[in-house]
Amino acid sequence: RGLGFAIDAAEKWPGSVEDGIKFLRGFDEIIIHPRCKMAADEAYRWRYKVDKKVLDSNMQPLVLPVLVDAHNHIWDAVRYAYHGYIPRSGEMGVWNRLGAQALGQS
Repeated sequence: RGLGFAIDAAEKWPGSVEDGIKFLRGFDEIIIHPRCKMAADEAYRWRYKVDKKVLDSNMQPLVLPVLVDAHNHIWDAVRYAYHGYIPRSGEMGVWNRLGAQALGQS
């Protein structure tokens, strides 16, 4: 802040990680520069937990709606960079709010 940067903490709420992932998945594509090897590695290694004892309809281990808390440092930083733009589940996103205001629907 002393150098003129406007810095504030990224808001966190129950489900904020999942909401952030949903937001990022809304992009048509995410391009990772070839020099960003850690980002590419984390994108490749990121996973949901699986229950190996239960099989789904394709006879694959059941994917659980629980994120593995690993290989996520870069993606946490990306989500923090979008602080203020990621809507909470059930809320209208910032771009939708601005569009509604422009149309007089706020």
